Amino acid sequence: MQKIRKINILGTNTYIFSAWEPTTLKGTNHTPIIPSHSTITTINGQWYGRIGTREITPELNSIPVGLERFEKMKEYREGQYNEAYQAILTEYPELKNQNIKYDMGEIEITYPAEQ
Repeated sequence: MQKIRKINILGTNTYIFSAWEPTTLKGTNHTPIIPSHSTITTINGQWYGRIGTREITPELNSIPVGLERFEKMKEYREGQYNEAYQAILTEYPELKNQNIKYDMGEIEITYPAEQ
């Protein structure tokens, strides 16, 4: 089950929304622990990975470094970012009519200062 985190930047009216999904950690006591996402956290004792940071697929990894790989990676990441935006906007539909910034799968908003 996906989780949406809303975090206030301390001392500001700015909030960052991010979408997270359950993840697993691969490895044992004798091998490195490798997460299935490049950004991970725990929520209520369960490991979660930020949507938009999933490990690349073996197919993408097999493409030689160059323009084709760059374009395919960009498409792969942008698909995840869009998935994250949709999850955030589903949970916080009031953001749809606000002045928000989309940034690598996260949404940022700064509310007007209270008078």
